[in-house]
Amino acid sequence: MSIPKSFQDRRTFTKEDGVGGAGDEFSVLTYNLLAACHVQRWDYSYTKADPITLELSYRHNIRMKEIAHLNNDIICFQEVGPAYWKETLETEMNRLGYTGLFVRRKEDSDYYDEGCATFWKEAKFALEDKAVFYLGDEAGKILDNLDNSDDPELSTMLKTRYVDRPDVLLVTKLRSVLTREVVVVANTHIIWGSEPLTDVRALQCRCSKFALSQYLGDTPNCCVYCGDFNSVPQSLAYILSQGKHAGYDFEKTLIPAFDGQKLLPVFKRLIQSFPADDLPLQSAYKTCVGKEPPLTHFDNAVPFTFDYIFYGSKSSGKPLTCLSVVDIPEAEKWTGTLPPDDHFPSDHLPVTSRFKF
Repeated sequence: MSIPKSFQDRRTFTKEDGVGGAGDEFSVLTYNLLAACHVQRWDYSYTKADPITLELSYRHNIRMKEIAHLNNDIICFQEVGPAYWKETLETEMNRLGYTGLFVRRKEDSDYYDEGCATFWKEAKFALEDKAVFYLGDEAGKILDNLDNSDDPELSTMLKTRYVDRPDVLLVTKLRSVLTREVVVVANTHIIWGSEPLTDVRALQCRCSKFALSQYLGDTPNCCVYCGDFNSVPQSLAYILSQGKHAGYDFEKTLIPAFDGQKLLPVFKRLIQSFPADDLPLQSAYKTCVGKEPPLTHFDNAVPFTFDYIFYGSKSSGKPLTCLSVVDIPEAEKWTGTLPPDDHFPSDHLPVTSRFKF
């Protein structure tokens, strides 16, 4: 099988100790597919590509070549349209030996007519359990613990900003057919938006991470937490996703997100009200390469790093080792057309890693 053009300039980075056995290895892919509902409302003229490359059928054909080439064991998709899932994607993935689950974003509107889908190879894993967490609902549970009853205006503002959100976390508990080891896979898509939503994304990451930790409970299972976080490596959202934030300068980073100072102390109370994070995670790409990828997404020709694969376990859990990742070329190497175009079916790039139980 020929290598898709979208992967001809990408190399595999392997850790020096990145050696595993066929039975205890597995690979993970996270990939924002660019939902058709968003293509219709966004201007992709910056790509300088033929408009036909934005058609769903065209992009699907390229995407399936990428999936077949990568041959991952676990695949986490974001921005999957319900119709695309039902009429095309699920059937095509079944033909490649995968089975999967889909969950739509919570809001019943055309704007978010998409959701997350997780697939796994039937020959490699079996589903033991699943769970869905809506991040707005999870934020609401934390807000309920704060007493803001004396300020109805603030309570309404907090609900609108943090609770009335459609974003979702899809959790699957998978058991290896070969080794009987268990890995819990969390697939999420954090809210997209401009700089004023940095606090919302940070809270969603903390809520999803907390939900994952609660789901793991006292079990020794390792986990993979991945998706489109819409957050750069310098952000609070990125830091919270790994279970850190001590010493973080909230004011410097988050003041631009608020119209005034009223929400800042409340937000700090929100973050501090969570129990201590007992699920330390690390980035697969950074573990292997020493830094995050130079980009995973193009927005109006501007490159951003938004997509990550985090992994780990609780202190009592079984360790998970990252063996390798497939790199992403530096921004200056992208010339001519930009994704999505005739070789890249999305404005996001697939991020993939290989692990060992």
